[in-house]
Amino acid sequence: MGLLDKSKNMETTTVKAPEIAKAAVVVEKAVKAAKPAKAVKPAKPVREKNVKEKRVKKARPKRVRGLPKDYQLAERVPRYISWLVNFIVNFGLILGAIPLMMFDSGASGTPIYTWMLVASFLVIILNIFILPIYTKRNVGQFVARTKYMNALGEPANFMHGILSGLVGFLSLIGFMFVGFNAQDIADDTTSLVYFIVGILLVIFWFVNNSFRRNSEINQSLIDLMFSVYLVKHIPTGSETGWLLRLENLGDFGARYEKRIQAKEAKQAQKSDEETAPEEENLSSLTVKELKERCKTAGIEGYGSMKKDDLIAALQG
Repeated sequence: MGLLDKSKNMETTTVKAPEIAKAAVVVEKAVKAAKPAKAVKPAKPVREKNVKEKRVKKARPKRVRGLPKDYQLAERVPRYISWLVNFIVNFGLILGAIPLMMFDSGASGTPIYTWMLVASFLVIILNIFILPIYTKRNVGQFVARTKYMNALGEPANFMHGILSGLVGFLSLIGFMFVGFNAQDIADDTTSLVYFIVGILLVIFWFVNNSFRRNSEINQSLIDLMFSVYLVKHIPTGSETGWLLRLENLGDFGARYEKRIQAKEAKQAQKSDEETAPEEENLSSLTVKELKERCKTAGIEGYGSMKKDDLIAALQG
């Protein structure tokens, strides 16, 4: 029995060994297949909500107005010289070309008024656009030795110079639109549009100049928009090149200004001389003659007046 039992036990052990090996392999696979547990992430710190500060509105700086310090307003004569020179420069060739357009047929080739209009267009670009952008002045202001300055004592924005120069040019175009299209506005819509545009341009020119006429310091509507003032200009002496040549144009303006002032002084002296004999004639009259004149003039209370009072009443 003992040998038989041992042999049976050996068979059972030989049979169970492969099963144990298989079980070990399955356990290993299960261990490999098992995913490691994820580490617990630390909790995110709670962010404090940013309290938005109320924005305080910045107070806008007040717009400075008034004539800048150390500057003197341009007088009537320099203003007139500046206007006259700009008018001649901007419109001289155009006005000269209009009669030629009416009578020149152009049979001999390119008509001369065509070249005049081209030259006028180039001059207008120079005086209305290029010079105001680079120098803040135009030809008329160089001749009259004037310039536009704002209340801070800074040169006017170049857009002011461009708009001021365009007002007169656009008004001329407006007059042309009105004159050329007035007869056809009832039959042609395009002519009506041009006519209305011309009327608006002319109206703006009148309004801009009416502001200047009614202003104590001769500010136009455009001047008020930019808060600028036309003041006297004194060359610094550091100008060179083409800028120096432009500044030298002021010598012509200065001579012309002296001629105008001398002419006005002669006229004032002449008027004084004309009124002086009248005063002498009154003083040479007798009291009786003076009272008769007072009676004719309808002056009351002349009967009790003395000679000096009678003369003062007649002169008043």
